[in-house]
Amino acid sequence: INYYASPTWSGTVCSQGSPCTVSQGVKTMGTGGNTLFLTDGIYTGDTGMVVVSGKVCTAVARCYIKALNDGAVTVDGQYARTPLDLVNSAYVNIEGINFKRSGGSSPDVCKIRGSNGTSFVAHVEIKRVICYDVGVLDANRHVVSIHNIEDVLLEDVAGFGQGRKVLAQYQSRRITWRRCFGMWNKYGSDTQPKSSLDLLYNSEDVLWENCIGEWDELVAANNRYGNAAPGP
Repeated sequence: INYYASPTWSGTVCSQGSPCTVSQGVKTMGTGGNTLFLTDGIYTGDTGMVVVSGKVCTAVARCYIKALNDGAVTVDGQYARTPLDLVNSAYVNIEGINFKRSGGSSPDVCKIRGSNGTSFVAHVEIKRVICYDVGVLDANRHVVSIHNIEDVLLEDVAGFGQGRKVLAQYQSRRITWRRCFGMWNKYGSDTQPKSSLDLLYNSEDVLWENCIGEWDELVAANNRYGNAAPGP
């Protein structure tokens, strides 16, 4: 079954003629191999974030949350919310959506995770997704973070902008990054190591295929992130 969400939602039915909020759509779609389409536009506010918790679908009936038109959907945390938080969920696909400007108490932009202290077997897939700009600097927060989870595919994923690390996984197993791009642009003033691609941190069986990492060393005059000088 196909369900629909819209930035200008008009009800709770989640149909194409009467689309709902993202949060309502995630709830309504259930776990039976259904698809939630996000129609074109910019999604904001608590009900516009893609927050999926405990949605356990199956290998023969995967669940999909995807842009109706690839690249025409942006989820904007407005430096106050987490745009994508996929936690303790299995056989879920996220496809074709842009996520930006995280904030709040746990401000990674795109989070795919299990619970701290455990390892969740997920079999989730993140495809054709762009994530950028952590809103809270000096807070050990990342653009894309994968942690406490197993069996994740990230394909044609890009990350850039502000954050300590751009594409990162830790305490995870069997993670595949395929045709991914990461560009580090800015962090805060602390001395923690920073990276565009965090290849292997307390993780096992991590595969990077045809990925590119860049480190932006432009001075402030040419860099919208306002770095005062080249270097980390």
